[in-house]
Amino acid sequence: MLIGYYLPVLIYEPLIDGPLIYERLSYGLLITGYQLRAINYGLSITGYQLWIVFTGARCMHQPALRLGECSLISHRAAVYCGMSGIMGGLLLFMGDMLLFYAPVATDKFEVMGHLPAWRIVLSGQSALLAVSFYVLACGQIQYAFETTKKWLRWTVCGSFVFIMLAYGVVHGAFIAVAVAAQIAVDLDLPAQALSDLAVTSNDAIRQLVYPVFGLFSVLFVVAVWTRQTAYPRWLALCSPATFFVVREPLVSRLPENLQSVVDGGYLNLIIVVFFTLASSALWIARESK
Repeated sequence: MLIGYYLPVLIYEPLIDGPLIYERLSYGLLITGYQLRAINYGLSITGYQLWIVFTGARCMHQPALRLGECSLISHRAAVYCGMSGIMGGLLLFMGDMLLFYAPVATDKFEVMGHLPAWRIVLSGQSALLAVSFYVLACGQIQYAFETTKKWLRWTVCGSFVFIMLAYGVVHGAFIAVAVAAQIAVDLDLPAQALSDLAVTSNDAIRQLVYPVFGLFSVLFVVAVWTRQTAYPRWLALCSPATFFVVREPLVSRLPENLQSVVDGGYLNLIIVVFFTLASSALWIARESK
């Protein structure tokens, strides 16, 4: 059954085996759940195909969608998205260290109260940059869940985007805590004396994130464990929720000089570890085929 509309477009894609299935159009058009076939003229140049479609692209109904067909991104791009998540995690981890790290482990409010101003400024800037990488990383989740039901795919992807945006918002809001600690020290008060309102505000933001994180975690673990996604089954045991639950017993077993470092940036290290494992699994799965 043809779904009838035509669009002049120039498509540039790597060669793939089997029928030519294009996942993207240059104008950004995507029909999720359908198969796009280029028609008319084509020219093969040095391992790539340059298709000039004069009459357009025909959209043919394909009920049994396989992984990679009409996906928003390709398999390789999904791996790169995971690398983006790793970069975002490392960047925001450095932002955490700019706020919390001191050569000698002390109370974090005392550390922030005696920081040079440039560390607080750079830490705030890191949040915006890191969230940009985090949002790009959501593309891998979309790819891995391409074969799941639509409601499940977009619920998982939407909740993950919400969580990644919240990372930046929470970190940015924590700058107010650092500034309050600085003012308290300048006034010869305990570093935590003026931080109550800033801490309460930051905690209120986190309370909005926890239900969404719980929803994402349940759907992600169940879908991966039941083999509905492109991720291997074992990744369900290495989800962000798993590392979140074991935070306290894990950090408490580290050497004392590492505890403040790991605990201060733990939430971002979770994302680094998750996308390292997930991207490696996707890459190995494709290479083994």
